[in-house]
Amino acid sequence: MQDAEPALAAEVATWLAEAEATDTREDGEHGSAQRGDELPAWVANKQERLANIRGAKAALEAEARATAPPEAPPPPPLPGRSATSPTPRVGS
Repeated sequence: MQDAEPALAAEVATWLAEAEATDTREDGEHGSAQRGDELPAWVANKQERLANIRGAKAALEAEARATAPPEAPPPPPLPGRSATSPTPRVGS
């Protein structure tokens, strides 16, 4: 184990140095204000369009509800027997 520790420490140090170099290079390419996990412009644009469409749809539905004539009440039931299920006959 004592022999493996220095080798592992060197390997980890190499990984960290490579990560730092990559981070520095990407900061130079994209700017240091970018985190690297931002959405591409085409995705953000589609999300914005979807939000606009949903907002417009909600506005149209609200306008339709506001201008729609009131619903007519259901017609009264016809005279005669009630609409309940028939009573079973006993002894048939």
